[in-house]
Amino acid sequence: MAGFVEGNYRPDVDGLRALAVVPVILYHFRLTHLAPGGFVGVDIFFVISGFLITKILHDKNQDGGYRIADFYGRRAKRILPALFVMLLFCILCTFITGFPGDVASISRSVIGSVMSISNLLFYFSSGYFDAKMAHNPLLHTWSLSVEEQFYVFFPILMFLLKRSTHRVRVLVISCIAGASFLWAAEMVRTNPAAAFYLVPSRAWELMVGALMAIEAFPTISRPVVSEFAALLGISIIFASIRLTNSLTPFPGPAALAPCLGAALIIHAGVGRKTYVSKLLGSSPLRFVGMISYSLYLWHWPVYVIYSDAIHIPGTVDKIGLMAACIFISWLSFRFVEKPFRRAKFSGGSSGTLKLAGAAAAAMCIAAVSASVASATLFPVPGNVARVLSFSNYDAGKVMRDGRCFLTSAANDYSLFDVKSCLATRHGVKNVLLLGDSHAAELWSGFSENRPDINFLQASASGCKPVLGTTGAVRCTELMHFMFNEFLPLHRLDMIVLSAQWNELDAHRAAESARFLTRYADSVVILGPTVEFDQLFPRLLAKGLYLNNLNIVERHIRPEQRVIDRSFHDSVGGMNIRYVSAYNSLCSPVCRIWADGQIPMYFDDNHLTEMGARILAKEIDAQIFPPKIKTE
Repeated sequence: MAGFVEGNYRPDVDGLRALAVVPVILYHFRLTHLAPGGFVGVDIFFVISGFLITKILHDKNQDGGYRIADFYGRRAKRILPALFVMLLFCILCTFITGFPGDVASISRSVIGSVMSISNLLFYFSSGYFDAKMAHNPLLHTWSLSVEEQFYVFFPILMFLLKRSTHRVRVLVISCIAGASFLWAAEMVRTNPAAAFYLVPSRAWELMVGALMAIEAFPTISRPVVSEFAALLGISIIFASIRLTNSLTPFPGPAALAPCLGAALIIHAGVGRKTYVSKLLGSSPLRFVGMISYSLYLWHWPVYVIYSDAIHIPGTVDKIGLMAACIFISWLSFRFVEKPFRRAKFSGGSSGTLKLAGAAAAAMCIAAVSASVASATLFPVPGNVARVLSFSNYDAGKVMRDGRCFLTSAANDYSLFDVKSCLATRHGVKNVLLLGDSHAAELWSGFSENRPDINFLQASASGCKPVLGTTGAVRCTELMHFMFNEFLPLHRLDMIVLSAQWNELDAHRAAESARFLTRYADSVVILGPTVEFDQLFPRLLAKGLYLNNLNIVERHIRPEQRVIDRSFHDSVGGMNIRYVSAYNSLCSPVCRIWADGQIPMYFDDNHLTEMGARILAKEIDAQIFPPKIKTE
């Protein structure tokens, strides 16, 4: 996220940083109607970082002043002070407002950030149902760790290429970038979490910036061509922000567009000012660009901590939070970043690295101490601890994970057990549950509630049961098999489509349901369930702890009711019915207990096994009207 600003300063690159950080904030603040692909800003940051740092290394190589220790010393002064201040803030806030488990989790994340391995920490915690990650105020530090890991070996590579020809340098960096890109393209298909978090899948983006820095391409000689290249670059970036969304397989080939856009702007601005570079170099954008590192550091913790302590931010709240983030970031830039960047420590680069190491050790000690103190000073009552334990709920067995439900941990269609999951039976009704995890969670509840019906299951995480669905290979291959091979050969009594729908899915779901009526007597689309802005067991535990269960209601996402209405208005027709799971669970108020002391949900949107049974009972008459019931 950060880069050095030395030598030939380019104000348009600061403006490009603004163009990167603002979409990220809009996306993280759930203003996705403005920036559905705002996360591509991170990829733009990677290109900028690769450009700025490679330019420094390359120039130092050229004038003979290259010292790896100097590089790491400057890097430490640039990155660590502002990062440590933010980490301390997160530890303090979590210690005051969180449970001991929250403090332990944030402490692990702090240590991961300090050691520049948070991307690895989050990767190994990236199971499909680990919703805790999405509410971690330090989740965004994964990108900093990617950069730091990349810069472990890249300065060494530049040193080894010091005496090589320009052509060799370009060839070597291009080959590494190409290999990384091909790896990313494969990983986004077979292991999306690895593609997202790990350096081999992201290195090519930094290498794109590196190629710009070593002038791998001839300088554009004609002003009109520079203007066109810059305009094309910024257009590609805006198109990426608008046309990419959370369903786009990313990164990989889809990340090529924003990276290419950033590279075009950088290259077009070499040696001259284009209209685009003048726009990006304007004072407002340059200001946002200058504070962009601190802005990136602070925006996510501020949003998460506010959501946790108060309620889901509305539009007015989000505007206020953005203003607060800008002010905090300016303070961080003015009183932390700048002073430390200019500071001279005794011993030069060696002294800087020793001080950085001592500060890192102190930060880790503080994190561990906070975790121990929280568990000692604030023990959790038994009933609260019991509810909190559902945050670690194992849904794999209930959903038949790895057999009838494919996830990122079982991202291979060949693992799907066709004989077991799709076995039809004579003499009873055969009903197929088709979709993602929200279809998988129905199986146990429906089977328990209606033992007279044979329920088939075909489900994959992140997989919409619609014609021409997109996503990971586990999803596309499973749905292709179901729509084109299995269903044409089997006549079923009913197909139930269930998924984590969004408002844009209503038309596609209705169209797919009409298509599927040729293979079943009826098709039912089950609407969205309730969703929360954080882990439901944690919300419920907090309500118990404070003796105020109304806390739970403040954290219900309002979008789900809108989606439910959209489906209700769009779905219907011959042999097609829409059943509202939302209304069934929220009339008149949303149900929070499944049975006794068992919560309805185990994360922010998935039902526990007992919760699935409750839903099955509530919608039984709507799903299976009397004419389909067996005697």
